[in-house]
Amino acid sequence: MMVKNIGHKIAIARKKNNLTRVKLFQILQIPFLTLKKWEENEQIPNQDVITTLTRLFKLEEDFFFESLESTSPNSRLKKVVICKKK
Repeated sequence: MMVKNIGHKIAIARKKNNLTRVKLFQILQIPFLTLKKWEENEQIPNQDVITTLTRLFKLEEDFFFESLESTSPNSRLKKVVICKKK
């Protein structure tokens, strides 16, 4: 498992979908500092968050656990439309 790459991959998925950190922390309803720490690999999100992110970005869950070399930013990421909750 490539835990140290999870934060980088969260950032890749977020940027690929034209989301700012502010927008993503609002969608996830988490503190901004938590997202910042994840993306900078200072903390690791729990499994529930990984599952939420894979659903949000329409990815396979193993995306966050593969090495960076085996996953180019464009190979498995697709731009998705993020809708606000009503």
